[in-house]
Amino acid sequence: MAEKKKYEEAMKIDDSELEKIIGGLSTEDQEKINEALADVGKTVKNITDTLELVYNAAETNTCPICKDKILPLVDKCKPSDFLNHVKLVHYSK
Repeated sequence: MAEKKKYEEAMKIDDSELEKIIGGLSTEDQEKINEALADVGKTVKNITDTLELVYNAAETNTCPICKDKILPLVDKCKPSDFLNHVKLVHYSK
């Protein structure tokens, strides 16, 4: 009986008062969080694309920038070989 009385005496809030609240956050805070999550998603995609590029270059022993062999006389190389090639050939100037 006491619980029912507590519920009846509780403050009533109209739905219009809740429009600006999302899970305890203001809508502005939620928008900022959504933007930050979208940015994180783009960053993760860029990292994934870069890792895939490095992996494919090592698997084929071919530089995707200049299309030359990274190491002569081998079919595959290490990702570090590709990164060294890029550093020495494409960014040494």
